[in-house]
Amino acid sequence: MSNSALKTRHTKTSLPAQLIRSRSSEVKLRRNECRNRCGRGQRLSVLGELNSQDIDYSSLRTGDEVEIIEVPPFVKTAEAMPSLRPGDILSLGEPGRVVDRRPMRTWAIRFAKGTYLIDQKYFKPSEE
Repeated sequence: MSNSALKTRHTKTSLPAQLIRSRSSEVKLRRNECRNRCGRGQRLSVLGELNSQDIDYSSLRTGDEVEIIEVPPFVKTAEAMPSLRPGDILSLGEPGRVVDRRPMRTWAIRFAKGTYLIDQKYFKPSEE
């Protein structure tokens, strides 16, 4: 194919810049509407004013029970090929068991719906 044929072929399939901009702004508006409707902008927390700095994680060991105190926006599966899942898989106060400690304040925790990598600010040790 000649260069002129490639150019005409490309311009026929490409979208005008104005249309692309309007579509991206529509997507942003839809995303914001969903956040407002779903309440993702708000942080759901059981403990209220209690911060993760107030909780002692040094005594946490494999097999200990924990519970969710704040629902994360997304969770990462603790598999050989990890994937992201929406945070609404987990619920506030849901119990789980520590499977493993990972770097950077992350823990592998087994819940009824699977094992996920959770940052320590989203859970606390259960009181037993």
